[in-house]
Order: sequence, then structure tokens, then C-alpha cells
Amino acid sequence: MLRVNAAETRFLRLDDSGTIQAAVDCLGPEGGTVVIPRWNARTGKAEWRFDRPVVLKSHATILLDNALIVQETDSFAHLFEAEEGAEKIALIGEGNACLSGGKTSRLRITTEGKFGLPAIESVSMCVFRKVSELRIENLEISDPHWFAFLLEDAKKVSVKNLRFNSYPVGPEEGGVLVHGGCQDISIENLTGRTGFDTIHVFSDHREISKLYARNILTDPARGSLVTIRTEGDGQVHDVDLSVLMDSSDFYEKARSGACLAFGRFERPGAGSDSISRVNARDLYSRAVNAVELLQPFSETRIENLMTFGDNIYAVGTRSKKAFLVENVAFDHIYYGAGSEPNNASSFISRFAKGAKPVSTKDVSGYTVEHLYTQEEA
Repeated sequence: MLRVNAAETRFLRLDDSGTIQAAVDCLGPEGGTVVIPRWNARTGKAEWRFDRPVVLKSHATILLDNALIVQETDSFAHLFEAEEGAEKIALIGEGNACLSGGKTSRLRITTEGKFGLPAIESVSMCVFRKVSELRIENLEISDPHWFAFLLEDAKKVSVKNLRFNSYPVGPEEGGVLVHGGCQDISIENLTGRTGFDTIHVFSDHREISKLYARNILTDPARGSLVTIRTEGDGQVHDVDLSVLMDSSDFYEKARSGACLAFGRFERPGAGSDSISRVNARDLYSRAVNAVELLQPFSETRIENLMTFGDNIYAVGTRSKKAFLVENVAFDHIYYGAGSEPNNASSFISRFAKGAKPVSTKDVSGYTVEHLYTQEEA
């Protein structure tokens, strides 16, 4: 397979986006690998700045050899995207490879459709729609303005070994957004800190199925490690989650929203059959609710859930409306509220104030097996 270095003189253009695109285009239909080195021969700097996306084609691999790729300030453009229908593409890092959002973007969810600004998803670092056999590996993600990776209508995707670094935390700096039409998605070994959900799974009219996530050890700030939600005709089925650990600091004033959330606060969810066959195990959390129930779902089992720190509930809801979950079981809940070093209140005193391991208000249709309190564990 052809292998080229993007710093070669023959690829140099007037800007970094054009330089890398020229290297990708030289691969031809047979594909190959474009190596992006740390040193940018065009500018004489140890960074590459993109003001428009580099478009990948089938069989193309981008290898970041200790390279730093930065989104140009207020360019409202992705770093990488792919041709529609592209297959067998890869974005791989070596050494200290990093994708950076650079300076804070002016875009917010609240600016969409206002002031002549585009939708916030336009600043997602990488957008892959209608692709198959995609690999994303071994990268540091610094200060994304929206989600670092947006997947839509994507099939057979592997995302692994990513470290997020969002400091200071912005309100919309998420990890991986899995949108409608995705199938056979594997996400594993995510660490660091995101400013919003580390993994956000959302379908509003196309089915998402066969999603696997494991070893998600992140601090999602006020978001959740994993959120699964539907609206309208959306469907999410066959989700397998294992080892979700909230790594937020004991002394942070604001806890994360949840380790695992079904639905989104004050957003309408679809019916109970719209999210089904979710299996989650080995969840460790100090979030407000380790598992938060905000919309109907069914045929789900969550086991080995351990809370620590000053959780309000192991399983809880902030929903203001009653809803039904069907055939949902929680097995082996270890509730250890009040165990933070700086939390003087004990497990008993927290219960005296009304805290409970499970508090679901008007949610019905679930069972709880093997509940252990701090004293019993």
C-alpha cells in the first residue's frame, strides 16, 4: 500500500488543510496511508491548523505521528470527514498525537439559527456519515467545541484508546455522539475529562443497534458517562455496557449528572419499546444519580452498581412526569453514600434526611435484587 508523508514539498499548498488534502488525494482509489508529522514544513511550526475539513476516501488511513491538529478559530469547520459511502478508513495516532479545538468557539446550542451562525454540530472535530469499517484509535482530544466525533448512519466502527482533556470545561464539550442509523459500534478505553456526555446515543427517526462500550473511565463534568435517549420514531436496541467509572475528583463542587442516563432532563422521550435490550454491568459512580431514569425503556438489566462519594441516589429520577419501564431489573446495588473524605454525614444520617438507594417517584415496572447498604457491604 502507498505510504506518503504530508510534509513532502510536492504536497505543500497555501494552507494546512489544502496540504493534507493534496496528500490524501494522491492515494488514488487503491488507498494507502498519509503520515502527518509533528513538524509542519510549510509554517515551520509544530502544529497544523485546519480552516476546512480534510475529506477522506475509501481505504485511506491518516496516521498522526506525534502531530498536533488544531481547529482554526471560528472557522466553523470539522477537522476530518469522509466521502459518503466511504469504507475502510482510519484515523490513528502515534505517540503524543492530539486533536485540539483551539480557542473557544462562539457557537452554542442556544445560538443555533440565530445571528447568522451555523448549527453547533458544524464544529464537531470529526464527522463521519454513511461510512463503514471506520477505525479511530490512540488520540488525545483537547477542548472540543461540540462532540469530538459525530457518527451518523455509520456501520462497523471501532473507537478506542482516547484521552479527553477539557480544561476549563465548556458546556458542550462532549466525547462521541452516536446518531441515528448507526450499527455495530464498538467504543472502549476512554479516559480523561469531557465537558458534557462522554458517550451520547441519540435516535430521533432511525434505529441504532449493536452498540458496545467498555472501560469508560472519565469525568464528564456535569454530563453523564453514557446517555441513551430517543425522540419521535427513534429506536435504540441491543446495547452492551461494561466498566463505566466516574473519575471525577472527590473535592469537585459539582457532581456529574449520572454514570448511565436513560433520556435527557425535560426532553420528551419515545415509548418504552424505543430503548430495549440494554445490558450494563460494573458501574462505579459519585454522580447525582448513578443511574438516572428520564424516559421509558424496556428489557434491560443493570448489575453490579456501586456508588461512592455523596450520591443522592444509586437509581433515581428527576423527571416531573410519570412513566413506565418494562421488564427492567437492577441486580447487586452497593449504596455507599457519605463516604467521601470531606463528607461528614454518615450513611444513616443521610437516610434520616431522606436520601435513599433507590428513588424513582412515579416510575413503575422495575425490580431491584440484592441491595446492599454501606453498613451491610
